[in-house]
Order: sequence, then C-alpha cells, then structure tokens
Amino acid sequence: MKKLLFLLLCIISTTLSAQNTELNYIVGYSFVKCAEINVKISENNKNIKISAVGKSCGLADLVVKVDEQYDCYIDKDDDFLPLKIEKVSKSKDSVFNINLDFDRENNIVTNSIAGSYKIVPNTYDFVSALLLIMENDFFKEQTERQINLFFDNSPCILNVKFCGYKTVDDIDCKKIELKIINNQTETKTKKFLSLIPTNSTHYLWVSNSQPSILVCAKISLIAGSLKIDLKKMNRD
Repeated sequence: MKKLLFLLLCIISTTLSAQNTELNYIVGYSFVKCAEINVKISENNKNIKISAVGKSCGLADLVVKVDEQYDCYIDKDDDFLPLKIEKVSKSKDSVFNINLDFDRENNIVTNSIAGSYKIVPNTYDFVSALLLIMENDFFKEQTERQINLFFDNSPCILNVKFCGYKTVDDIDCKKIELKIINNQTETKTKKFLSLIPTNSTHYLWVSNSQPSILVCAKISLIAGSLKIDLKKMNRD
C-alpha cells in the first residue's frame, strides 16, 4: 500500500494552481475507505512548491500503517519542469527520506540514495507532468501526447489522452486517460509498476474552472482499483 499511496500523492499533488488553497481527498479500495490525502501549494516569484501528505485510516491503518509526505519544487517559468523532490516515509520505528535533484543544464537527476542518472531533456516527475497537462494548454493542438517521466531510479513514458467532458458532482470536468509505458525501467521500478496491470488505463476527472482541481480519479490495479474522491476544499 505504501507504493500505491506514493503514486496517489504524485497524482493528487498536481491539483492546485492558486495559492492559499487546501484540498482533502478520500481514497477507497473496493468501497472501503483506506487513506486520506491533503494537498497544499505555495509559490514565490519563480518557483512553485506543491506538498501532499497521505495517511492510512480505518482498517487499512491497522494492517499497513502509512504516513507519507511528498514535496515537489517546480520552475513555473520553464514549462513546469521539476527542480527538486523530497519524499519522507514514516513508520512506527523509523523515518525514510529520498531526495531527487534535477540538473537541467547537464540533464542529470541525482537520487540521494541510488546515485545519478542521465535523462533526456524535458523530463518530468508525476507532479510536474500533470501540472503541465492541467495548466499549460496541453491538449490545445493534440488530444493525445506522451511525456518523459523519471521515477525514483528509472525513466518511463506517460501517455496522456483527452477523452471529452463529463459532469461529476455538479462540476464540469475534463476526462483524461493515463497510461504508464514501462520503458527501460530498472528492477525497483518494475516491481513498483507490477502493482499496475500492463497497458492498463487510469482516469482523472479535472475541473474546467481556474484554478483547475482534481475532482476524482480511478487507478487500475492487478486486483480491483483505487478510487479517489474530493472530500472538501478550503480557500483563503
């Protein structure tokens, strides 16, 4: 569940495009509530910081206790490319930290634990990639595109497709299809992606309003699926 919650943190962390806003989401598996995720955003003249905190709840908290934080620093003046990612995973007896630093000049990403990796230009993480999709007229000229991604220690491709419009909970939304293409991935990422069926599709419903927010999502798994629903929004 920790790997899955990490993926959900990545996805939900992209849902804000305005300061002083906080969103709370419920995560369910087979109609059972298993986690809550809170998202906040802050920004200065150049950079955006998007933070998400996810915690298990209910029966899931008794079986696999999860407490994760994901912070992503993004260059808002350079097509939302990531600058740095900080991830913290807490358990009962320990705290596990991983940092990713993106060197755009030399196209290198450094994992604080696994070392440095060469990447292609314009490589994103999940947070910055989906912020690009939501906030930068991503579908203006094409309805289906691909984005270069980098997980903890491996590259892969995110295929993104616009699937039309739908009203969800009285909110006008864009329906977006996501598919992760496992490309040249290493063992660790292959194990992570093995939780998701090969060539499976996942869906986001994103509001048409500005700032855009994630209203709900469905993530396909080997067995069943995870459903994400917006519970409440606070805006100063």
